[in-house]
Amino acid sequence: AGQQLRAARHQRDVAARIAAFPRRLNDVLAQRRDGQVGAGLQIMSGRFEFVLDEADGDLWLVHATNIRCRRVEEDNEKADEAIPVPLFFDKAEFAATLQAKEVHFSDLRQRFGGGEPDLESEGGHGFTAPSVRRAADLLDGVQVPEDLKKYYDIGSQMNYYLHGEILPLFRNKCTVSAGEGRNEVRSVSLSVWFKRWAHATKTSILGRNA
Repeated sequence: AGQQLRAARHQRDVAARIAAFPRRLNDVLAQRRDGQVGAGLQIMSGRFEFVLDEADGDLWLVHATNIRCRRVEEDNEKADEAIPVPLFFDKAEFAATLQAKEVHFSDLRQRFGGGEPDLESEGGHGFTAPSVRRAADLLDGVQVPEDLKKYYDIGSQMNYYLHGEILPLFRNKCTVSAGEGRNEVRSVSLSVWFKRWAHATKTSILGRNA
């Protein structure tokens, strides 16, 4: 238990140092004078890759990509204004599309069924498959739409990944002492789970298509 606690503290220390890097880098840029590289710029976002030297605990910046900067305004009022987030889609149109898809899959589910917890699947985390149930559809040779099959298939994959990879991390909480109080720290959030699942799924698809 003591070794696990030390490892958890070490990981949090490394994560805190990495999280502080953009602020420290902007502090350095703020000290640059006219004519010097980086003068008047502030880093807004980017991807920074580090390598940890286990021998002495040093973090080495080995790669940086997708760096986005903005020029710092001399007027403090302008500098403090919130930077507008660029919208790459029409929100109303996107919401309407989502609503239409929800209605579409709801209708398909009523017609072809499926999507219920499959107790015979591994761990009971899969979903039942849709099928042709109506007599008229059977006589007409109607088949289950492919998009409904994919809908359930992706749902099952997400559910397996949630229960197999993510929820165990939530169950294994590490408790750290902070003065007289105690705080429970969870390793990841649901947003991180979804990003990991999306990355794993994309990598798997690319591997099959290679």
